[in-house]
Amino acid sequence: MSFPPFQVFNAAKVWVGEFWLEDIIYIYLFGLLGVFGLYAKKLYPLFFFALIYFLATISVEHRDVARYSIPLFPFLLIGLSEFFSRKLFRWA
Repeated sequence: MSFPPFQVFNAAKVWVGEFWLEDIIYIYLFGLLGVFGLYAKKLYPLFFFALIYFLATISVEHRDVARYSIPLFPFLLIGLSEFFSRKLFRWA
């Protein structure tokens, strides 16, 4: 972990290289939407746990952020359950 957050986008690091990093952006976006979905549902204990874990995840200085955020996925699915239960999503 490193400070400041988002060091995974630092192109000067050897392990980052010049790869496309849009997958990490999508992981962060999915995480942020899910965490605030928990807040909107007023599930405050789950929200605070997921928020703290998400803040720790954005401080990870590694290319494989998805692996470090696996424990966060069940909370994100709860936060975004209304989106996943829509008829349009099921149809797609």
